[in-house]
Amino acid sequence: MNKKTKLYLGAFLLLGLILFFIYIFLNPKKSEDGFSKEMEEINSKEWEQTGEFDREEDESITFELSLLDKCNQGEWIEVKEIMEGIEIKEFSGVLISFEENGIFYELESGSGKLNFARPEYGEFLEGRNISTVVSVDNDDFIVHKVKCIDEEIEYE
Repeated sequence: MNKKTKLYLGAFLLLGLILFFIYIFLNPKKSEDGFSKEMEEINSKEWEQTGEFDREEDESITFELSLLDKCNQGEWIEVKEIMEGIEIKEFSGVLISFEENGIFYELESGSGKLNFARPEYGEFLEGRNISTVVSVDNDDFIVHKVKCIDEEIEYE
């Protein structure tokens, strides 16, 4: 090989190495935990409506994902504001549904009918071991706060 060919070959290899390193450093990295990243994007409202869902469906999805996030972290979820002077009680157990002219929820201990501010709470928390802060109104337990105690379990 002559000197000119070696020089061209060296320049070509150097250019290839430079392009390779540019590709490595500028290529966006994929998150190993894509679900957590999507949760962060939804929670930070950095997403736009795509037209695929209407506003109500988007809000419902956001609501359910925030419940999932709080539940997995064992945080208290505010369901209804606690007014001053109201006596509150705390109950724990697995949330189950029962039918009595509609679907209602109670803890497996059968402590009373749980009244959630939104039906989505009961649907989402069904089958989970939860702790609730409630006030009693006749036979209804009005849920003020709820948190998940551990992983979802099946109740039969």
